[in-house]
Amino acid sequence: MSLNVMLLAQELGRLKRVPRTGWALRGVPEPESVADHTYRTAVLAMVLGDRLGLDTDRMVRMALLHELSECRTGDIPSGAIPTEQKTALERNLARDLLTAAGDEGPYRELIEDFLEGRSREARLVRDLDRFEMLLQALEYQDAGFPVFEEFYANTIESIREPEVRALAEALR
Repeated sequence: MSLNVMLLAQELGRLKRVPRTGWALRGVPEPESVADHTYRTAVLAMVLGDRLGLDTDRMVRMALLHELSECRTGDIPSGAIPTEQKTALERNLARDLLTAAGDEGPYRELIEDFLEGRSREARLVRDLDRFEMLLQALEYQDAGFPVFEEFYANTIESIREPEVRALAEALR
């Protein structure tokens, strides 16, 4: 393994220790990590992509890359900075990390597609990212933290793809 890939692996390891900020701000002790969130999002992308006959490999790759920048920024909660600024930061840091590993070329288009939601696969992964958050909110609510209704109300309207919207509505 090249030194560059080793450095990327070390940076990615930080995602296991970066807590999801939204949960911490709401008093959840020891909230899930960004890596926890990314894993479930990736598996959901794999299953839904297969069921819909889409480019599942592309979806899983997007799901794995979508939080890449957070190994350097931490988890920036929604609304903490303007959306355009957060998107630019995510784009630039992802490029830096992947370039440092050797070649960001194969991943650049995936990151751009995800951030802009150009393809159906990207829109589904973006919605699954939100759906995963709703699942986590429900799990925290079941554990005694009253967060589901707040997250549900703020998230359900942003889910556009009908398959993911149906899943989210079933949580109610």
